[in-house]
Amino acid sequence: MIIDSHTHIYPDPVADKALSTVISNTKGRLNACTDGTFNGLLSSMDAAGVDVSIILPIATSPGQGSGILQWIRETAPLSRRMVFFGSATTAIQS
Repeated sequence: MIIDSHTHIYPDPVADKALSTVISNTKGRLNACTDGTFNGLLSSMDAAGVDVSIILPIATSPGQGSGILQWIRETAPLSRRMVFFGSATTAIQS
């Protein structure tokens, strides 16, 4: 069994923008291997012979946490080949 232990996908409507932002933030040191979508990752998994992918969502601000968790609840049941971790950010108050 082949497990890809570090992947990122995004909701279809924001995948393109999210990938552009991530690549820009790394100053071009990273490249995307898929289009950042659920179906794009499944296609990539099939092409590479990957059985399971671990999805690590990214929250870049505290306000995104609940939306990401809702998206995970909706998306996770669509494939038994993906295991989703949660993502949340919290503001630290002093």
